[in-house]
Amino acid sequence: MRGGEPPAVDRDRITWHSPRLGIDAELVRRAPAYEETLIDGVRWRCEQPAADARIGAMRGDGYAEVLELEIAPWEVPIDELRWGRVVDASQSMTWIEWRGPHPFKRLLIDGIRSEAALPEPAENRTIRDQRLGDTIPIPGLPKRIADAHEQKWCGRVGSAWAVHEVVRFG
Repeated sequence: MRGGEPPAVDRDRITWHSPRLGIDAELVRRAPAYEETLIDGVRWRCEQPAADARIGAMRGDGYAEVLELEIAPWEVPIDELRWGRVVDASQSMTWIEWRGPHPFKRLLIDGIRSEAALPEPAENRTIRDQRLGDTIPIPGLPKRIADAHEQKWCGRVGSAWAVHEVVRFG
């Protein structure tokens, strides 16, 4: 993806054009954005908890977020990250859970903070199950990141499909 312009955010619309990949994409927000500082130096913006998405001729439900780090990723005080999202025509849910020295939980339903229990997707199908260092083969990648193990699944939350993952830092 290098060598192209980053996605452009204009109010409720995100557009991205990548000549290198031959992609034109557009997401139009249909739930309010949410923003929160998770800890000093880590800011999360759920730009589009639910969106109408188009990539070329394909259309569907979309999602977009930004994680701004003012600290190195390997210095974030967590042992385990759990994250997931569900987006369909009727509802969106996004959740984050940090386990370890700085525990944290957040659930958004249609872009609005909720105190409900975090969902537990069922009928899981593995998408990925390996070390981050095997995916990001960068020389000198810090051991904490390279040895982190990521498991990602697609599973059901009610009648909708969810993508969810667990990353365990050694």
